[in-house]
Amino acid sequence: MEYRLTWSASSDIGFTGATEWMTWPSEDEDHEQIEEDLIRGEIPEGLSEVLEASGFEWNVETRPKQEG
Repeated sequence: MEYRLTWSASSDIGFTGATEWMTWPSEDEDHEQIEEDLIRGEIPEGLSEVLEASGFEWNVETRPKQEG
């Protein structure tokens, strides 16, 4: 599987972006397991508040590994 992260924000200025597609190191995990691994963890409370105020959103996209 391959994955990328996408993001956007909608505060004073709007922006969007995405990482390049990256290969997930384990061939045995599906979309749900990859997303769970990437969203697990904690961030500092102050950063959490800033992200919330900015309208920042992010998402995990996956696809079968592309050959070539």
